Amino acid sequence: MGSKFTSSESIEGLSSLDISDYSFMRIDLLGIDRYGGRAALVGEVEFPAGLEANAPSGGRLGDIFGTFWVELFLVTDRFLEVLRSEQLSGFKSVRVTVSGNSVVPPVSMLQVLGRCGPVSSEGIGRALDPRTLDGSDIFVPANESTILLSAKAGAVLSSAGLRNVEITPAGLEAASV
Repeated sequence: MGSKFTSSESIEGLSSLDISDYSFMRIDLLGIDRYGGRAALVGEVEFPAGLEANAPSGGRLGDIFGTFWVELFLVTDRFLEVLRSEQLSGFKSVRVTVSGNSVVPPVSMLQVLGRCGPVSSEGIGRALDPRTLDGSDIFVPANESTILLSAKAGAVLSSAGLRNVEITPAGLEAASV
């Protein structure tokens, strides 16, 4: 795991992972209904045989794909290689077999294993207690499905030239303790 976060600077340097353009291809991830999107996202469910999905016969390809589950993304091997080559922590991937479109590159569902405490409302902003971060580079709050990134992970993904990936400031402040 990455280093343990303890300062307000670490909270203010966090970013979030999202899709930059929803006009890119979305892929219908199958078999998640029985578990729910959050359980699949945070690794509460194991998929040893992988997953299946259907893709439409058109649309632009990116390195990240929406899935019709707001919290679940499919990512290319190129995306995963960026994470692994920089030794980022807090994730694992589940291979997805896609049918319906032969031009879709190999993809995997991104599961986020890193954790932090809940995001709270403080005044007019949102806050997070830095003592609750587990030190992972990729993590989700206890009460949301937003994928948060450490400053390092945000910088790595921002500079990697990945298609359809948006890294934005998380807009969090350190919680008053």
